[in-house]
Amino acid sequence: MDGTLITLPSEIIAVRAINNDRVVLALVQGSTAREYSLYNLETNTTEPIAIPGYPTIVQPALNNSGDVVGTAAKSLDVSDDMRGFIFNRNTQAVTWVLPTLPSQPPASTAFLELKDINDLGHTIGVQGWVLGFDQLEVPVFYDGANLSAVANPAFMSNGIRITNDDKLWVWFFGRGGPEVEAIYDATTDTLTPFSNGRIVDLNANGQILLEHEFNYYLQSGGFITAVSDLFPSGSGWSPDFAIQMNDSGAIVGWGELHTNAGSSAGHGFLLSPPPLRIPRGKRDDIIAIILWGVINCGPGVAIIGGHSVRIPPHGPLNELMAALPEALRNELTPVIKDAHFREPADVRDFRRRVTSVISSYSRRTFGRS
Repeated sequence: MDGTLITLPSEIIAVRAINNDRVVLALVQGSTAREYSLYNLETNTTEPIAIPGYPTIVQPALNNSGDVVGTAAKSLDVSDDMRGFIFNRNTQAVTWVLPTLPSQPPASTAFLELKDINDLGHTIGVQGWVLGFDQLEVPVFYDGANLSAVANPAFMSNGIRITNDDKLWVWFFGRGGPEVEAIYDATTDTLTPFSNGRIVDLNANGQILLEHEFNYYLQSGGFITAVSDLFPSGSGWSPDFAIQMNDSGAIVGWGELHTNAGSSAGHGFLLSPPPLRIPRGKRDDIIAIILWGVINCGPGVAIIGGHSVRIPPHGPLNELMAALPEALRNELTPVIKDAHFREPADVRDFRRRVTSVISSYSRRTFGRS
C-alpha cells in the first residue's frame, strides 16, 4: 500500500507525538540549544514551548487541544526542582503541579513527574522522594484542581497513560518485587491488578493492547486475540512489535512483510482490526449480558467483538416478571438483583443460576427439566 510521506524541517531532530489536528510535538535544534516545540503540519509553523527558568523538559506528552504536559527542571538532576507542568497552547500559560508528600525523610529531595494528559486536561504521573540510593514513589492523578495518590507508595512506581475516560495505567515495584501493573479507574476509585501480561497501551473503550512472552494481543470485550490473527489472511505480515492504540482500536507497530518471491522487509503498520469473531461457547454469555441490561432498564454499552453494542433503554422488567408465575418470579428476583458482571465468570454464574432456578421450577411444577 502506498502512503504519503512528509519530510519535516531539518531542524526537527525527533518527534514525540502527533494529535488529531496534525500538530506534532517535536524536539527542535535551536541556535543555542535543543527545545521542544509544536509544529503545525497544516500551516508549517513552529510554536516554541517556553518554560521560564526551567530549561530542561523531560518526556512531554500532547493532547488533542495542543496542550502539553511534562516534567520541568533546571537540570536533569532530580535535586534540581523537578516538577510537573501543563502548558496551555492557546494562552501560553503554565500550570505547575508540585509534589504533595504527607511525609519524607530529612534531607531527601521531593519530585513530581507528569507523563500523559487527556482531552479533559487531566494528567497522570508519579511523585516521590530520593535520598542517596533510597527512594519511595507513588503514581498520581491530577484532575485540573486536585492531586491524588493512586494506591500506596512503593520503592519504584510509575503512572504511564491516561485515557479520555480517566482510566490510568500504573506500575509498582516493591523492594524484593514482584512488579505489578494495574488499571486505576479515577471515576470509581478502583485499582485492578493486570495479570494477563505486560500492558502496552489501553484506550477509552476498555480495550487493552498487551504483550506476553514476546507476543502481542488485543484484549477486548472479555476476549483476548493475537494481534497477528487480526491481519488479513495471506497478507504476508508477521508483526514483531505493537506500539500504540487509539480509541477506535487501530494499532500501530512494526513488523516483517513477506513477499511471494520469498523476500521480506521491515515496515511500520497501521492495523484497523476487523470485528472479532465471537467463539461459539461465548455467545450465551453475551446474550446474558444484554438480557441483564434489558431487564435492568439500561441504557448501556457493552464492548462485544471489539465494537460497542448498545443495550436498549427502558427494559421491560416489570412486564417480564409480571408475566411469570408468582413462585418462579419470587425465585428469580433475588438472582437478578444480585447480578453483576465484573469478570467473564460473573456472566457464566448468572446464566447458571437462572438456568438452575428455571429447571428446578419446571421439575417441581411439570415433573420435567
